[in-house]
Amino acid sequence: MQLRFIQIVCTLLFASVLAVAAAEEAPPPAEPAALPPAQLPPWMTPEVFKAAVEIDMTDAQKPAFNSAVGDFITDHFAMMQKEAKRNAPNLEMRIKSKDKALVHALDDKAHAILTKEQWPAYEKYKKVLRSGLSGIALPPTPQEPRSGPATR
Repeated sequence: MQLRFIQIVCTLLFASVLAVAAAEEAPPPAEPAALPPAQLPPWMTPEVFKAAVEIDMTDAQKPAFNSAVGDFITDHFAMMQKEAKRNAPNLEMRIKSKDKALVHALDDKAHAILTKEQWPAYEKYKKVLRSGLSGIALPPTPQEPRSGPATR
């Protein structure tokens, strides 16, 4: 459920970034509304916003792209939590390997959405997004109760 919430937040944030970029091209409203600052996820940096805008997607492409990126982010965090809970050796290597598979899946979806001309900007976006995601630490996993006799 928490992962679905993250996906929804990511999709909404990405859509709002694209809307802000479109609004920058439009004339400003007569009276700006005062909104409280939004609490953004740590991977939603100004560089990610800028890279997303540079893809220059059409309105028809945006929902499908938002969904693909939201799925990637949700799957990324689910995979990290699952691997951390497994407590297997070589955790970092396993996460890198599984993340590479998720990136390939995102690329496959993006190929169906974006044009050949948009691809270089998408590659830049992907690099910036992955850089932001790599800086996020896993939340601590709850400790499993130890088996065996209880000690007092």
